[in-house]
Amino acid sequence: MPAERRKLRWMKLAPRSRNATRHSRIEDSAMRLLKERDLRSVLAVVQELHSSERPEAFGFEALGIMLKLVPARDASFNRLEMKSVRLLCQGYPKKTLEPLSEPSRQNFIRFQDQHPFVTLYRETAGFAPVRTTDLMPQEQFERLAIYNEYYRPSNSRYQIEFTLPASRDVCLCMVLDRPDKNFSERDRAVLTLLQPHLAERYRTTRQQLEQATLARCTDPQRGAVLISPSGDVHYFTPSAASLVSKYFDEPISSNLPEAIRRWLAHHEASFASEACFAQSHRSLVIERGSHRLEVQTVREGGNQMLLLRECNAPPSPAQLTTLGLTPRQAEVLYLIAEGKTNWEIGTILGASHHTIHQHVNAILTKLGVENRASAMLRALEVLGVPKHQTVL
Repeated sequence: MPAERRKLRWMKLAPRSRNATRHSRIEDSAMRLLKERDLRSVLAVVQELHSSERPEAFGFEALGIMLKLVPARDASFNRLEMKSVRLLCQGYPKKTLEPLSEPSRQNFIRFQDQHPFVTLYRETAGFAPVRTTDLMPQEQFERLAIYNEYYRPSNSRYQIEFTLPASRDVCLCMVLDRPDKNFSERDRAVLTLLQPHLAERYRTTRQQLEQATLARCTDPQRGAVLISPSGDVHYFTPSAASLVSKYFDEPISSNLPEAIRRWLAHHEASFASEACFAQSHRSLVIERGSHRLEVQTVREGGNQMLLLRECNAPPSPAQLTTLGLTPRQAEVLYLIAEGKTNWEIGTILGASHHTIHQHVNAILTKLGVENRASAMLRALEVLGVPKHQTVL
């Protein structure tokens, strides 16, 4: 059997029902390579990993643990979407999470077929710790365009990486890199023992985050939609289905409404967090009459959770145009309802005191009232605010 094929067999992660014996052999081989102090170090960090009470910080904690065991310049937790070639890179020790820059993305797309790790993932759908030099000689790697256009600018000469469980079209990989020294067999053996513990902790983390998010949806006016790594709707609550139909005029299915997809795409480029791919974006707000729908996204691992909540729309000057007022007169009356004086209203709107006085007189005439107090009461009735309160 050719050496390359033997390597692929050794690195491949078979389905759980068939890989127990294979992984046992790999771990036994790794343990024979390590000294007692290495095994003690691995045991200590595994205990640290499983004792963590912060599931949202899995990425940075895992990367920090890897660097404790295997010295390297830096580490990263990468999520590569194979179809769209989108890459989110969670780096340590800088603690940044950001999408691939457009120039780097273009270089990656152009030369991805040369990438030894991408090629390996396409053939195996998951692999144990492997160095670039396990797949090809270093000299050959450094002659490739993927190295010169993608890795050389960041001085990432040597790499070792392995994957975590994910769907077939998403590659989750933990990476260590060095600029001047290749990784040793000892380094690979340490990461081989660590990998299954990281994989199990990652699965637990995803479950904890999903359960915590769903726990927030006990309010019948709130809904949740779980989006799979491929962008399909994986699960949704009955209240979410009702809210989507109400505000987007279409039933929820395997796909999200176009407005939500555009909103998610808009925020993807600015996605950044110190958590483990978990970040709440600014809400999407859809108003319908006196009510509004707020959509918030929480990202964790390869999935996204949309939280939908319906609430009363806050009062706005536009509501006062129903009294027959112009938009500017509606703004003036809105500020009167807040208890502002003519001088304060002029300062806020950038108008003179004389101009505001004219607007007030026109408002009183249109409403058929004699003074500001009566106008305020009419405004509060339209805005739906109790007369003993002011507009917030």
